[in-house]
Amino acid sequence: MAEKILQIVTNNPDIYWSPEMPYGVVFTEGSPLDVLDKTEELLQHGWRLLSAPLPPNVPIMRGPYRSLVIEESESKYDNRWNNRNRESKREIFDGKREELC
Repeated sequence: MAEKILQIVTNNPDIYWSPEMPYGVVFTEGSPLDVLDKTEELLQHGWRLLSAPLPPNVPIMRGPYRSLVIEESESKYDNRWNNRNRESKREIFDGKREELC
């Protein structure tokens, strides 16, 4: 079986690629929402999400960093969610964040 190619999509500056690291790193400047947007873009280009996009608890949800693990896949992403514009997704995200605070 072929070895899967993994990538970490993150906005955390402490995560960086080195020759010893078995994964690639896609660094995205900005907020956790920007990390989700970049991950969504990669999913549309043949990658598959391996880690949960939502953190397990509220304190982590409020943090400034988000990291997701994706793997190369042969299937394509369902593009229906992308038909909503970025601002409406941001409103949904911000509304959920306000509910948690």
